[in-house]
Amino acid sequence: MLLVSTGNFIVTFFAVLSIMLVLGVVLGVIGSVLAGWQLDVTMVVAGIVAVGFSVDYLLHLGHVLVEAQESGFLIRRDERLEYAF
Repeated sequence: MLLVSTGNFIVTFFAVLSIMLVLGVVLGVIGSVLAGWQLDVTMVVAGIVAVGFSVDYLLHLGHVLVEAQESGFLIRRDERLEYAF
C-alpha cells in the first residue's frame, strides 16, 4: 500500500524500515522478560495500536513528501522534508 500511495521505492523502503523498527521496539518492550511483564491481551492490543499509528503516520508523511516534489514548488530534499513535517 505504501508503494501504491507514494509511487517511490526509496520512500517506501524507509517507511517499511521505520515500521519494522517501531514494531521491534514495541514488542521488545512489551514482551520483555527482564521487566517481569507477561504478554496479555491488553499488551497485544497496545502493540497493534502502536504499529497501526506508525503505519498511518508514515503513509501520510510519505505521500506528502512525494506530493511536494510533484507540485514543483519544493525542489530540494530538505525543503520537501520540512514541508512534509
